[in-house]
Amino acid sequence: MDFRKLSYFVVLAEVGNFTKAANQLRISQPSLTNAIQMLEEEIGFKVFERTKRSIILTDSGLRLYKSAKNLLNQHEALIKEVPDFHSHGTGQIQIGMIESVKYWIPTMISKHLQEYPEQTYRLHEILIPEQIIESLENFETHFCISSYQPNLDFIQSDFLYQEEWVLVTNQPRDDYPIDLETLGKLPLILTPPGHQTDHEILDTFAKVAIQPNVKFEVEHFQTALSLVDKGLGMTIVPKNYISFSPFRRELHAYPLSKPSPKRNIYLLYNNSRYLPESAKELINICKSLLK
Repeated sequence: MDFRKLSYFVVLAEVGNFTKAANQLRISQPSLTNAIQMLEEEIGFKVFERTKRSIILTDSGLRLYKSAKNLLNQHEALIKEVPDFHSHGTGQIQIGMIESVKYWIPTMISKHLQEYPEQTYRLHEILIPEQIIESLENFETHFCISSYQPNLDFIQSDFLYQEEWVLVTNQPRDDYPIDLETLGKLPLILTPPGHQTDHEILDTFAKVAIQPNVKFEVEHFQTALSLVDKGLGMTIVPKNYISFSPFRRELHAYPLSKPSPKRNIYLLYNNSRYLPESAKELINICKSLLK
């Protein structure tokens, strides 16, 4: 069994059609058919059920697909990270993160650069749980920092810290800490359904059977704060986020009364992949910085 036949098999499984898969692979359809037949002969079982219009993975084929996909991802990641084997941290470290951590991330990277001055990084926000899992499973990130804690065997989750949510307004209030019943009547600016932040806040309201008055749905805290600054509503953000925000002098942050929403922040990584020494050291710096 070689990587060529496995890669053909994975593409065919994902496309579901011999002609389209052959075009994507830039080979002839007979060559693809022959490669799949050789793979089935080698492993001793059928990987596809063939119909007139499409192909469907067999149960055994599905299990092989998952393992082959993981193996090919590891192979691709290894090729990208080979430079790190013989040079001190020149491979790029890919970090997925949520918006609220961006104010302490520079401190972490500054410490890391002292030991790995040639290191490069890619930071990108990943706000939806499914995208976090996909990025780790497909080796698109070395690790993620998130409030989401997946319950999956291949993902290691390490607790970093807990953060408190606060209400942010553009006018002073004297009725704080603000209870959830009052909060539910205020014009709120929240993230859209599907975002982890939305789940955390709405779950808090659901526990006391309150439906929040959501006037705006926005992707980012910074956008929410811009709307609050113009008097278009109020928002709920992590306390440490507003502490570092450019709007901190113009806006007012107030604590929420119990049960006040809080969230845990985790460091997530795929425990089945190779991590270069530079990435491992960055993880260690992250944990020690946030103790």
